Amino acid sequence: MQCKAGATIHARPGHPHVEGGGSRDRRARWLPGTPSFCRSWLFGIAAALGSSVLAQVALEGPFRPGTGSWTPVAGGGFEVPAGPLVSRVGYVLDGKWFLMTSAGSGGTASVDSVAAARGTNGVAIMPGTFDGPGIGLTLGATFRLPVGVPHVVSAWVRRPRPFQGAAEMYLDLWDAPGDIQVPIPDREGWQFVYGVFTPTVAPVGIRAVIDGKVTPQDELHVDEMSITPLSQFVPPEQEQPLFNVRFGIDATPILRGPAAIGSSPSDYWNAYSRDDGAGGFRPSGVLAPLLAADGKPSKAGLVVDNAPGAWGSGAQQPLMSLYLYSLSANPRVTLTFTNLPTGTYDAYLYGHGGPPDSFNTAFTLESGSLSHGTRTTTTNAGWRLAAWAEGNQYVRFTNVFVAAHQPLRILADRDAQYISSVNGVQLVRRGSERFHVAPESRFFSTSIDVRPMADLGLVLRYTTDGTAPTTNSPALGDVLTITNTTTLLVQAFEGSQPASVVTRREYIRSIRLDDGIPLDWRTRYFGTNMVQNLAAEGTADPDGDGSTNLQEYRAGTSPVDPLDGFATGARLVPAVQWNSVPGVTYRILRKDRLSDPDWVEIRKQQATTKQSEWIDATVDGLPRFYRVEAVR
Repeated sequence: MQCKAGATIHARPGHPHVEGGGSRDRRARWLPGTPSFCRSWLFGIAAALGSSVLAQVALEGPFRPGTGSWTPVAGGGFEVPAGPLVSRVGYVLDGKWFLMTSAGSGGTASVDSVAAARGTNGVAIMPGTFDGPGIGLTLGATFRLPVGVPHVVSAWVRRPRPFQGAAEMYLDLWDAPGDIQVPIPDREGWQFVYGVFTPTVAPVGIRAVIDGKVTPQDELHVDEMSITPLSQFVPPEQEQPLFNVRFGIDATPILRGPAAIGSSPSDYWNAYSRDDGAGGFRPSGVLAPLLAADGKPSKAGLVVDNAPGAWGSGAQQPLMSLYLYSLSANPRVTLTFTNLPTGTYDAYLYGHGGPPDSFNTAFTLESGSLSHGTRTTTTNAGWRLAAWAEGNQYVRFTNVFVAAHQPLRILADRDAQYISSVNGVQLVRRGSERFHVAPESRFFSTSIDVRPMADLGLVLRYTTDGTAPTTNSPALGDVLTITNTTTLLVQAFEGSQPASVVTRREYIRSIRLDDGIPLDWRTRYFGTNMVQNLAAEGTADPDGDGSTNLQEYRAGTSPVDPLDGFATGARLVPAVQWNSVPGVTYRILRKDRLSDPDWVEIRKQQATTKQSEWIDATVDGLPRFYRVEAVR
């Protein structure tokens, strides 16, 4: 995050409420031309400023609403206020959101019905007409936060149109001996604003303030306003990196602009050539560093293996007009991205040759040790069209987590024809999460392997009893095999400090539904909730009559009635009898054929009577030869 240049924060004790007749106090104002504070300077400057609550404001934009992650302190944030928003003048009651207005301001507020999703309108504040400290969206509750533990005050904010008046707008803390102020930028569109502060023993609250001259046309939307421990706060990023790679030869024209996705007509494309510069073809090569679509360098690189062949396709789209492929007996082309920024990505993989139209490609995507499956491009004429369409020229993988120290590997294999084709790749980073637990919550039939991926320096700890993980909870290793219904709570730690919110996964043991038994038959005998009833498994025998559910279904009998479908039968087995002496142990030997060279001992038995017998239930339908010897 960048610091706001040419600005510092002035903080002073005291904090009057915004209310009728209140002073027009412009506390903690940004003053131009003074030095800037950076977030890393947060600690150790309390004495210098003489304030009990300090803030480092980081203000950036525009943002893509929905990125970032944070867990507010209990009661310290909102999605939608409970019930109608209360407008009043004066001090507030704990635990409710209020619209505090100056006398005669005429301020109102409305709550968006879908404000639970980030980036909606949230609470729309219409301040009316006034000139003064006229309005504040305030959470009545205050919080006595841990002393010396950094916290964040933050919110999504949006102005649907430029303000007609000259009001200042900001987030701040109230009812505290020290104060911070996080300015809301004077521009349209969604912004994310936040400030970092170190609490003292005093309680603090949170509000959004409109201070100054406004008109009835002015409006401010606020969503997700909250107070969060800094250790559980991941801010959204101003730009989500987009990497474009085009495959070709040295003479391939430079490519600019978007393909299936893109930002502008000037989007940069990294060019990988199979030419070695000396008139030959290189089977493998490296492209590093990769530049993002905006032309900025990154730490990421690309390794290409087994792609020395190049051929033109005649397609309308420049990206699809030339492709690389293997010249060896192995048709697979491997693309390995390294040192990508940690986060969640969408991958657009372009691969089609031809003509004919059947020269398509099967792409498999692997992140670290986790495979995201295989998808193929089309075998019809759709790949030759100018309009981009998923499944025609490219396939798309979404929500792919990548850790910076682990590779993202793309395997391009042949599908309908004898070669695979690679034309291009687009990778867009959608989120800045530092770890991921796969798979997502799901049903499983027998067992399921849970695999974590995390940035270096993070230790993932988990619980299965519903309590939040701590530093004493077990670490989540490379794989955790689950065989029963389990609720998994996972949290990342850096040393002894939490470094993430708690992630929840639900893994529910269920029966197989693809074993040949119709759903209505199962529902008739086991009810509509039979998915988690292991007695409804095709291999189960809930009535204990010797027939499985699958056998009962095929026979037309009831799986819950032991007298309906009871499995019976008879077979001939040999009984070996001999005269014996009580107390003496005998051994029984067997041959499958008299011509076999050796007798095989299959049983020892101590005699209790003068006539002994043993039944060989291990054979059925074939002759056997036996010999009995006393063991001396």
